[in-house]
Amino acid sequence: MKTVNLKIRHLVLFVALLSFSDVVHSQDFITEWTFDKATNQIHFNAETTDTVTYTWSALPSGNKGSGSFIQTTPGAVTLINADILPGDTVNLIMNPNKLRRFYFDNGPDTANLINVIQWGSVSWTSMNSAFKGCAHLKIDAKDNPDLSNVVDLSFMFSGASSFNQIIGNWNTENIENMSWMFNGASSFNQDIGSWNTSHVQDMSYMFHSAISFNQNIGNWNTFLVRHMSYMFAMASSFNQDIGKWNTYNVKLMHGMFSDAISFNKNIGDWNTSNVEKMSFMFFNAKVFNQDIGNWNTSKVVTMNSMFVDASDFNQDIGRWNTSSVIDMTGMFSRASSFNKNIRNWNTENVIKMSGMFYGAISFNQEIGYWNVSNVNNMSSMFKKAKSFNQFIGNWNTANVEDMYGMFTSASSFNQNIGKWKLNSKVSILYLFDSTGMDCSNYSLTIIGWQKLIQKW
Repeated sequence: MKTVNLKIRHLVLFVALLSFSDVVHSQDFITEWTFDKATNQIHFNAETTDTVTYTWSALPSGNKGSGSFIQTTPGAVTLINADILPGDTVNLIMNPNKLRRFYFDNGPDTANLINVIQWGSVSWTSMNSAFKGCAHLKIDAKDNPDLSNVVDLSFMFSGASSFNQIIGNWNTENIENMSWMFNGASSFNQDIGSWNTSHVQDMSYMFHSAISFNQNIGNWNTFLVRHMSYMFAMASSFNQDIGKWNTYNVKLMHGMFSDAISFNKNIGDWNTSNVEKMSFMFFNAKVFNQDIGNWNTSKVVTMNSMFVDASDFNQDIGRWNTSSVIDMTGMFSRASSFNKNIRNWNTENVIKMSGMFYGAISFNQEIGYWNVSNVNNMSSMFKKAKSFNQFIGNWNTANVEDMYGMFTSASSFNQNIGKWKLNSKVSILYLFDSTGMDCSNYSLTIIGWQKLIQKW
């Protein structure tokens, strides 16, 4: 019965459109809205070059009307005198000639837009935030939007949680910004692999929280892309081969696969020579375990939290150039499988190592030759790293001001670190709590520090 009623309803809507045949043209921009409550207004945002005329028709009430609006700078538009009753579905038909943008910015009718029936011949200038937050959106239009003058698709379907229509044949050759485009578009999973991305510079957050997306985009031209930060963060289904992407110009990769719990493809041949940020890159990427040992990391400044909870990762990254890195906070925190040789890393510029091996239960590699002379924070560095037991007694710790819980629950650690130079401001609370340090090494450590303290 519901199916029959739905078919009848769509037929009636089609007839209603035909009744406006004197004003409806193939070039018009047509959208569909639903309203649970009575209203005399329709809200959205727009930009026009002059006055835009429109008509509207509502069913089942049968009410209809027309009007015009002008918004020559991007901003809010309110269509008034619309006699819309509870339960009405409204078709809004706009003349395309002066219309340049149509978008939402958390307005009152964001949830009421449900369909783009026809794109028409509008010469769009931007699609930024076009359907942002339109949780019930679908696009049944048989034509494509004219994107020839558009460079910005950022936030276009952000939060459009129902959207999952075919858009793979869109002309994207001039697009420069695709950041946040499908953020939170939790149903979207369409083939967009043939898009022309040759001019795109920003893909940051593009598929953030797009939990259904898992399409082949491996042939995209990414040569000009500079920002890929959080691109697939929380894209929990994505696991496609993107190993051939040209990443030469990418500067930001931080958070790129954060919480991408299915991703495990070979990206070892990526050119990372210009990347500056890799923090949180594989955060909670639970199954990722690919060889990325040949990456050029010479310009990377931040690696903090890079492999947090990357529980399967255990690859040789000992040849990485870490000479520019200043932050390694939590880098291998709870990376429970990691146990590779990183003894030759250049750590002379690192300032933060707090929680670096927190909960890294397998790690037990020689790192005693690291230059830690600039590090000021080692709090929780080996906390719960229950396998670690390497000699680090020659470290220069003179600048470290925080060693809070550094070896807490590091149950295997049993080394004499009495030669460490302690900073007069250092916090050592819970430093050896529940460690494996025996009385001999504990005594030697304390005696060594006492001699140092007497010289303060």
